[in-house]
Amino acid sequence: MTSQGTFSVTLGFWRSWESALQRVNAAYQVYLGRSADPGGLSTWAPVLLARGEGELRGQLVGSLEYWNRAQTRFPPT
Repeated sequence: MTSQGTFSVTLGFWRSWESALQRVNAAYQVYLGRSADPGGLSTWAPVLLARGEGELRGQLVGSLEYWNRAQTRFPPT
């Protein structure tokens, strides 16, 4: 039996669907202050796995929901 090492095992977990769902939910918590809804999870988990964390973050902070939340938290002076 060939051993691929701990890096391969860790990478397998990181690239798993379950891990993507948890990371999408965590990003929603940080940027939008709420848990991801089922539609958000099913939309963003594949994007995260295909394009990475930066794409997910960019899309969330570019959303109208993020803009509205930011305006509430940090009103313009």
